[in-house]
Amino acid sequence: MPKRLWTITAENDEGTEIYLSDLFETEPSRSALARGLCTLAMEKAGGSIPDGREGATAEERLAELGYTITAITGKDPTR
Repeated sequence: MPKRLWTITAENDEGTEIYLSDLFETEPSRSALARGLCTLAMEKAGGSIPDGREGATAEERLAELGYTITAITGKDPTR
C-alpha cells in the first residue's frame, strides 16, 4: 500500500501555528496526529508546563496547551 503524507496544523490565540507532517500507510486517527502536536506545543511553551487532567484526550490536552486544530490534510507525497 502506498504511503500518504498527512499534515495536521493547529493555532493558538496569538496566531502561532504549529504543524506536524508524516508518512502513513493508512489514514491516521485525528487523535494520533494530535498527540504529535501536543509534544510540539509543550516544546514551544518551554519552561514549566502543567500536567494535563487525567484521562484527557490528545485533542483536549492540545486545547489545554492553548491550541486548536485548524486543518488535517492527506496527499500523495510525490506531488
